[in-house]
Amino acid sequence: MTILKAYKDLKWVLAVSGGPDSMALLDLCYKQGMVFEVVHVNYHKRETADRDQRIVENYCIERSIKYHVFHALNLEGNFQMAAREYRYEKCRSVIHSSHADGMMVAHHKDDDLETYLFQKQRKSCVTWYGLKTETDMKGVRLIRPLLTMNKQSLIDYCELHRVPYGLDESNFSLYYTRNQLRRAIEGMTEDQIDALHEEKNILNNERQKLQMLYQTQLNQSSFSEEEYINLGKGWPMFLMHWLIQHGAKQALSNAYLVELDRQLKEAQSIVHPLNDTLRLIKQYKRISVVPQVSDYSISVQLKEELTSPIRFQYKKFDGSQMFLCQTSDFPLVIRNYRQVIKNLNPTIRRSCQRWFIKHKIPLEQRESWPLVFNTTNELIYISHHKQQLGVSTDTIECYMIK
Repeated sequence: MTILKAYKDLKWVLAVSGGPDSMALLDLCYKQGMVFEVVHVNYHKRETADRDQRIVENYCIERSIKYHVFHALNLEGNFQMAAREYRYEKCRSVIHSSHADGMMVAHHKDDDLETYLFQKQRKSCVTWYGLKTETDMKGVRLIRPLLTMNKQSLIDYCELHRVPYGLDESNFSLYYTRNQLRRAIEGMTEDQIDALHEEKNILNNERQKLQMLYQTQLNQSSFSEEEYINLGKGWPMFLMHWLIQHGAKQALSNAYLVELDRQLKEAQSIVHPLNDTLRLIKQYKRISVVPQVSDYSISVQLKEELTSPIRFQYKKFDGSQMFLCQTSDFPLVIRNYRQVIKNLNPTIRRSCQRWFIKHKIPLEQRESWPLVFNTTNELIYISHHKQQLGVSTDTIECYMIK
């Protein structure tokens, strides 16, 4: 089939549940002579789960197709989300072990519309409405070649070509929101479905145009407050695309963006967490996405014979500084500012803050700033800060240099 032509010369991992969608994709790939391996996940959540596993296994065994079966037990939290993450994680592991080029899933035209309605219902601001034919899933190429075909056409294919499949009875339950949307789509006319797809396509075209217009700025992890204000009415889509491109979650609410925009325009400085590893920072009229700072603790031992000054490498400032300490201070321990700030003497803490502000040291650099402690945990030096502590006549010259 032409829908598979672009992927024929590569190796794939197929996620196959045993339902008509994925069994149609499996059969199509097999008949096109494509190179692939199959992954099936048994969640053991329904009586027919083992039946679906046997359908996939028997199809693969009869055709000498390499397959992998994983058993997902005791998934916690939202089951559908946990199941999807487990399934993708297992596919990624097989992709890496088999040196495949990516994974294929059997999402179809109805799934595309269902996703769009789900996004509309939640009033999500996303970079793409519905499903993309090709995307990146945590560094893995993910292909959806069946998005031009609807569910019924895939069932008809299986019936016509005598491809075995099982129906997941949990899809008929209205407990899950997606199943409710699926039922609503089944009750729509062709004209209504076409109108929704057209609506979705118009929104996606707008997003593509914006990405092209602001391509340079979207690729930057930092820009000035003035640049942001000059966006004018284009700020909501720009802010959404920029945050998601640099690590925020894939769907952001309109209310979230409006409040964040207000803070970016009105506040002198903000620190806003995006996830466990990233945060949005505004300071000194600059807006940036920066990683969370990791604390460190470095021990510096004294050699038996000191033939040259001890030198510390530090990249934030050019030049070098000398500070004095006693031989009894060793081993020295260097810790970052964020790690020790709560335990610092208030006077020293205020002095540091004033110095940081005076020199316009960005927050992430402040948090990483090195402080030197002696063996009894007394602070004896702050990098490039003029305050000198604990000087003795029995000294060693130490330098902080780039």
